[in-house]
Amino acid sequence: MRAQEAERPQRNRRANPVPLAERLALAMQSVADMLSTSRRHLYDLIAEGRLATTKIGLRRVIARSEIERLLAEGTG
Repeated sequence: MRAQEAERPQRNRRANPVPLAERLALAMQSVADMLSTSRRHLYDLIAEGRLATTKIGLRRVIARSEIERLLAEGTG
């Protein structure tokens, strides 16, 4: 049975018609990929108060402006 479960196709998600570069807010995994970091590190930044997020339904998203602010701020 396990082999059959592994062969199940992934649940289809609708493709987002808005290009990544034009989105106002991004999912955690997208931000982690863009910054070449882990989701865990993003959650650490959130816990430290260095990165603000917004919840939309059950999803936590990060505004593009927050990402830009974090990058401009740097590590110092």
